[in-house]
Amino acid sequence: MRFLIPLFLAPALICSAAPPSPAKTLQISRAMIQQYEDGPPLLKPDTVTAGETIHFSFILQGFARKDDRVAVSYTAQALDPSGVPLVAALNGKNETSLSPQDKDWQPKLRGSIALPELLFPGEYKIHIQAKDEISGIPTTLDLPFLVAGPAVSPSAALELHDLNFYASDEAEKPLPVSAYRPGEEIHARFLIIGYRHKDDSSIHVEYGIKLTESTGKILFENPQAAVDASAEFYPKPYIPAQLNFTLKPGTPPGEFTLEITAHDFVGNQQASAKRAFRLE
Repeated sequence: MRFLIPLFLAPALICSAAPPSPAKTLQISRAMIQQYEDGPPLLKPDTVTAGETIHFSFILQGFARKDDRVAVSYTAQALDPSGVPLVAALNGKNETSLSPQDKDWQPKLRGSIALPELLFPGEYKIHIQAKDEISGIPTTLDLPFLVAGPAVSPSAALELHDLNFYASDEAEKPLPVSAYRPGEEIHARFLIIGYRHKDDSSIHVEYGIKLTESTGKILFENPQAAVDASAEFYPKPYIPAQLNFTLKPGTPPGEFTLEITAHDFVGNQQASAKRAFRLE
């Protein structure tokens, strides 16, 4: 007699480990440049001016927690279009303890940077390096901003730009016709660019002035009217110069020529510019 012995097969037990939690990636979000703290963002074509203090802020996401503690930090460096630092780097940090109710909390970091007094117009940026101090994970972001300024660009050689006459020190635009009445003060402005800097960003630039009649007769001459031998953190990109003078009483009407001669003693360069005006 054959006995059929029922065979019970247990279902196969498939074991699979739960996938590891994805590693957190530190990210900078909602980053913006502002004209004042927590103000609206500056977006192109909005511009700032040299000498202005700009503000920035950003949120950090993907940070780690340890024993309900959070610690993040950043370094911010303002750079010109060539990558040259404008000011010393700025450092910031946010370290705090969180409660279970703070599960959606995100650190917001802020800072402000005072721009140098003189800058060429163009696109600059703030380079932000943020770090999660607990996990050690870093991240970076560039925040661009536009700077407005005189319509002048860097030069490889010494040059004098925009020698013009003005009605007063406060006048924004040059005179459409370079003419003055007897006894009026004469106002001239110009820019010096293309001089060299030493390794410490110092410069040594001098300029002289010469005033002549239409006949070529020299009325006034000063070979060393002004000197700039300054040193600043950011290499001074150009020198704005201004002259105010009056002609001697009784000077007859006519055409006169103002000549400016600049010397760059670091780069061993010289450049000149002339501009005529009339006394009517």
